Amino acid sequence: MMESVSLVWVSNSIEWEDVRLDARHVSYEGDVLRVNYVGQTDDEGHYEGEFELALHEGLQGLEGEYTVYPPKGASEQFAQVVTFGLTGQIKLQPEGYYAFVGIWDESGMANEFKVAPLQMSGQAVPKSVVSVPNTPASTDVLSRFESSLAAYELLLVGVTGLASLQPRFDGLKDLLATVRQRQSDDAISSEALTDYLREEASAALESLLDEPITLPGGTPADIRRVVDNLAEALRQYGYPVCASWLGLDDQTAH
Repeated sequence: MMESVSLVWVSNSIEWEDVRLDARHVSYEGDVLRVNYVGQTDDEGHYEGEFELALHEGLQGLEGEYTVYPPKGASEQFAQVVTFGLTGQIKLQPEGYYAFVGIWDESGMANEFKVAPLQMSGQAVPKSVVSVPNTPASTDVLSRFESSLAAYELLLVGVTGLASLQPRFDGLKDLLATVRQRQSDDAISSEALTDYLREEASAALESLLDEPITLPGGTPADIRRVVDNLAEALRQYGYPVCASWLGLDDQTAH
């Protein structure tokens, strides 16, 4: 079954615009939507991939990949396989159509992602679900972590299987709030702030990132995939903050 379905990757950066394209092929097989897409790269090459979405209520997460092909005539004709994580949910839009709205997580960068319109039949999808925001452009590694943390936390709302993640998000937010407060405190010297980041904040952050995630028994497989995506995203965005605080990279968090 063919239908005009649009894919939109929303930019979280001032360095590039939203990426919009129509799916090359869409098929509905029972309660599964399969989307095949092709797009152009900046160097006149192209990329193509395919993923499946379950047409049901609630959060879902998946791991996938797409292939990037070099332009014709390039000296090296090697295709590159890129992996991504996709986490989100189907929801009714104000315009009256259904869309999958979530986060596309790739190479340490998370962007809001939408697929629409979707055909729904037989199973109702809730009309009121908290959406994932288009997080603002960030200028440093700590801000990027804070923005991603805020976006991912909204995926926890109303999902019993993800309740075990909330204390971790609370701990991370409290720690980052303390860091921001120390950064803005004129009474603290730059040297004292650096010592705090290296000796205390980095250790506390690593402890929160390393803490094992526990799920209740009988948790559905799709919720487990969502948890895996969330946990991996925290590691991707959190450990660069630790490295920055420890002076192990060229970026600074303050």
